[in-house]
Amino acid sequence: SSIEYISRPKMTPAYRRDLCNLLLLASSFLALRNLNFSKLYHAVRAQSFMKLYVLYNMLALFARLFYSLGEDLLDALYGCCTEKNVSWVKFIMTLLVNMLYMCLHSYFICLQIVTLNISVNSNDKTLLVILISSQFVELKSMCFKKFGHKNLFQLACSDVVERFELLVFMVILIIQNTSAIGIGTPAALEWLTRAFHVGLLLFSSECLVDWLKHGFIIKFNMIDPTIYKVYRLILCGDVVKEARPSTAIPSLRTTLRRFGFIPIPLAAVIMRVVSDAMAPLSLGVKISVIAVSLLNLAALKLLLRIYVLGHAANQVFSSDSSLTLQPKKYRMNAQQQQQQQQQQ
Repeated sequence: SSIEYISRPKMTPAYRRDLCNLLLLASSFLALRNLNFSKLYHAVRAQSFMKLYVLYNMLALFARLFYSLGEDLLDALYGCCTEKNVSWVKFIMTLLVNMLYMCLHSYFICLQIVTLNISVNSNDKTLLVILISSQFVELKSMCFKKFGHKNLFQLACSDVVERFELLVFMVILIIQNTSAIGIGTPAALEWLTRAFHVGLLLFSSECLVDWLKHGFIIKFNMIDPTIYKVYRLILCGDVVKEARPSTAIPSLRTTLRRFGFIPIPLAAVIMRVVSDAMAPLSLGVKISVIAVSLLNLAALKLLLRIYVLGHAANQVFSSDSSLTLQPKKYRMNAQQQQQQQQQQ
């Protein structure tokens, strides 16, 4: 939309949305400048076992609440950008509320990262046990609930977001700790080995719990496992639709809303961590690193966009003609489930 504005200087809804996203990212980054990670780290680490257990469960609860609230707030902001005769008071108030939300969500993500950092650096592995046990508590709370095809789709998307966040959190911890210890030193290599083991353990337990959770859910609710092919086809269809420019649908908002993921607070946290890691460098080196990083990230994003769009288009246009997009067709009755169990 910025290139379109340069060629045709007109304030389009897409350009207003991009400006709002830039303001939200800048406000979140500036709000994080006053955050002291060291004080937050030691404040959390000094707590007892029970307080840490309650804290982590509250973080897991508020993570979903923050994403649910943020989706509605962003939809309201983008709606103001799309409307032609919107009031300036309404637009400014909506933008300020979104800024406040992005700042709070950024602080919340920092608290999650600090909690994970303590689990990596702690010798008694108390917090690591809490992280793994909380995943199995989720298994207990989810397996015996009644799920429809829509609820199962939302659960699968939220599991994807959790795995992606865990990977990004580990990358952030690597940047933080290696820059503080010293890149290439024996202590940094020792910490990387420990972080790799902890991250592999957490990611493996997350995948195992999700696999068991979805297995018991489709068993108890008599849902055909091939419903996941429909979910994949729906997501691929969203990606293909976004490739066609439309003023009614914000760019990349369809798939992000489907997943329930808001990238702006996480991007602000990454910018804060990278800026801290680059603080000892000189101004010329900082400019060079930023320029090279932006070029590499832009090239990587373009390549990923081409690959994802090609894969999605291939899945959509070469899908099996017998595959119906009505999820209700994939609910098995008791007789079909008994036959499937006998075959297994």
